[in-house]
Amino acid sequence: MKFSIGILVFFMMGWAAGAWATDTAAADWRLLPAKSSLVFIFGQAGTDEKGQFHSFPSQLKFGADALEQSGFDVKVDMKSVDTGDKDRDEILLSKDMFDVKQWPQAHFKTFKIEKHGENEYQADAELTIRDQTRPLPFPFRLVISEEQGKQVFRLQSEVTFNRLDFGVGQGEWKATTWIPDPVKVIVDIQAERASVAAAPPDNPSSTQSSAAAVK
Repeated sequence: MKFSIGILVFFMMGWAAGAWATDTAAADWRLLPAKSSLVFIFGQAGTDEKGQFHSFPSQLKFGADALEQSGFDVKVDMKSVDTGDKDRDEILLSKDMFDVKQWPQAHFKTFKIEKHGENEYQADAELTIRDQTRPLPFPFRLVISEEQGKQVFRLQSEVTFNRLDFGVGQGEWKATTWIPDPVKVIVDIQAERASVAAAPPDNPSSTQSSAAAVK
């Protein structure tokens, strides 16, 4: 009976420690590029046009109960821009727009995440394009679910900022009559929880000591 009590206490302690780690630690998540998109909407000659970036390597860390440890760090490959028009893409890559030869990446990083409702969050973030860094409030919806035995999340957000704040538009492209200043970005990211290495087995002597202590 004493031995059984010892085993019970040991497993209860182990379960409590595991539950604490799960509830208080943010998890690492792996971007699923084939299921994710980074789209931008811009005006041109009075109509809305759409483009996207195909490459945006991301470091994603999130836990609904560990927001102080959570954060997103995304680097956008500006050369991966695609508006469906090669001539327009070349203009965007040029020195007067993204200037990808000098600044090949844009950088988005969050600093603080707060919960604003069920599955609704707000992050304090910064966005860097070219040599300009600006604060960017980042509201987003994030839902965690399970697919084929794996935990996945889907993050969705829409933000709007002015391109000229980031120097996108030099020379003749600084005018807003043909291409307005505001640009909307639509984020739709899916990621799966990264595998966690199994914890090493407990030292048998420790198990025996725990049981003996109960005796």
